[in-house]
Amino acid sequence: MSRWEYLEAGDRITVLERYMNTREGISRLHDTLPDRLLKEGRKSDPKARTVPIEKLRSKYYKKRAMTRTGFRTRETLKRLGIQIR
Repeated sequence: MSRWEYLEAGDRITVLERYMNTREGISRLHDTLPDRLLKEGRKSDPKARTVPIEKLRSKYYKKRAMTRTGFRTRETLKRLGIQIR
């Protein structure tokens, strides 16, 4: 298995896991961090800022070729050879 085939296999696994989770009702709102990180300021930060979850989640979705709601784009599914009903 080449390096690229290995990476593509990993991508297919995460896509299928996400698909199974969304069938069970898991959505963008569930992609989060513990409350402590979202409400308490970081002690190492002089401004005691919290984690900007919405900004990070949106960046992550874009990087992973997901829609704004957390689903993979049709182009990505097609590229990976995944057919979802």
